[in-house]
This record gives sequence, C-alpha cells and structure tokens, in this order.
Amino acid sequence: MTSFARLRTTLIIAVLLPALAACGRAAPKEAPTRVLMIGDSLSVGPFGESVEQYLGTRVGRSNFALFASCGSSPENWLRVEPDYYTKCGYREDSPERRALIDFQNGRRPPRVRTPKVEDLIARYRPTTIIVQLGTNWMDPLMKPKGNEEAKFSGILEHFAIALRSPPNVVRQVIWIMPPDAAAYTSAVQGTVARLIKNIAKRGGYSLFDSRRVTHYVRGKTGGDGVHYGKDEANRWAEQVTRKLDRVIR
Repeated sequence: MTSFARLRTTLIIAVLLPALAACGRAAPKEAPTRVLMIGDSLSVGPFGESVEQYLGTRVGRSNFALFASCGSSPENWLRVEPDYYTKCGYREDSPERRALIDFQNGRRPPRVRTPKVEDLIARYRPTTIIVQLGTNWMDPLMKPKGNEEAKFSGILEHFAIALRSPPNVVRQVIWIMPPDAAAYTSAVQGTVARLIKNIAKRGGYSLFDSRRVTHYVRGKTGGDGVHYGKDEANRWAEQVTRKLDRVIR
C-alpha cells in the first residue's frame, strides 16, 4: 500500500469512529413534565378545584403542586417581600399534602402564610409554571394614587426573575389572565391585562386571555362581581384546560 493510500485509510477511520461511537450512545432523556401552579382566591375556589383535577390526570399526582392564596398578588409570593398571611382561604395540593382552608358556616378561616415562589421552585423543580394572578391589583387601580402601574410593572420584573430562580429547569411559563369581573371597569381590567402581556412578551410566556371566554353577570356568574360560582368557574376551567392540554410539554 502506498503512503498516500495508507494516509487516506487513516483519515476515513478517524472520521468514522466518532460517528459510530455516537450511534451507540443513547440520546439524553428530557426531564419529565413537572408542574407548579400558583393562584389567588379564584384558584382557592371551584376553578382551582377543576384545574387541580385536570393536572392530576394530565401529569400525575406526584408531578404537580398547586398553591392558591386568597387576596394574593405577584409580590406576595416573592422572597424579598414581607410574608403575606391570607385570611380568606387557601388551597394546597402537593405530593406532601392536600388542604383546603376556607370559610365554614360563615366563619372566617385561620390565617395561612403564603409560600414564596422561589422556595416552591427549589422544592418541586417544575418544568412548567402556571400563574393565575392579577385580579387583586384591580382594587387599588380603581382608586389610584398615581404610581400604581409603574409599581406593578416593577413587581412583575422581579417576579419574572424569581420564576427563573435555581435550579432553573423551567421550560415554560403559562399565565392564566384574570377573567371578566363586573366589579371593575374595562379600563382597569385592561391595565392589568396590558401589564401581564408586556412581561409575557419579554419572557416568552404563553398566555390564556380569560376575558375572551368569560362574561360576568351579577346574580348568574356570581354574587360579588369578582368570584365565580361553581358552574361558571367550571366552564372557564374547561376552556383553560383545553389550552393547557395543547401547550404543556
């Protein structure tokens, strides 16, 4: 064999060996889907119950955790903010426990501390985070002092950073935007929607625009202009879970 032929053979072997070795190795497995959902009183109520049942079926009880705190907004879930103790209801469905702490026979429930989202991320290592928050910003916007929108925008920036806290295995964030509410003006609801859409665009979040599929009628949807009765909450949840079924990965 000539020296040229030997060199050609050596080069072919050098090229082929790494490729053959790669073929023998199994492709790395993608982490299983693990879901963390946080929400406010709407998720403490029947809407949260419906989504809770859906997630148990969709990803399995050991692969999701749901926490909902009545009266809460994004800042109340941040580690840098003071602890927020809800006085009007709390839902938890996690691998460790299931709890619904709510009004009983008109009696107010005991106070419950709202967990911090960074701690929940560290504990459950979610690949998908679902957020159902924003409605409780509407009350201060109905009686503005002049800097609410800028304040809430800044909170959302901190919230976005928190959602990427260690171990940072989150593949997607899905934000369920507030449904229609008769207690608030269209302008106020639009302001909250715009704030959420802005942070979602920058963060690459998926959105579910709940106002497109809900219309609040006092006495039919619910009694206070904000909270949804069981039937209407379940209709809203049905629309949401259809979207979740398409986008959760």
